Amino acid sequence: MKATGESFSTELDWVKTYKIAEFKNYFLVYNSKAVANIILKKNMLSDEIIELRELFRSLPVSIEKKLNRRG
Repeated sequence: MKATGESFSTELDWVKTYKIAEFKNYFLVYNSKAVANIILKKNMLSDEIIELRELFRSLPVSIEKKLNRRG
């Protein structure tokens, strides 16, 4: 996964992903118990969200769905 902004750039290996949680409006991709990257769904097409879920399911990590909670 690669994330860039005005003052940062980071690239993470999916193999090192600790856990993934899905909320109504975003995904959290945890690199450790305390550090996570957010992926907002509002910037994605429905097909892209489905593809991302499929990618997450293919990874050897814990995936939690928290669609009924805030977020």
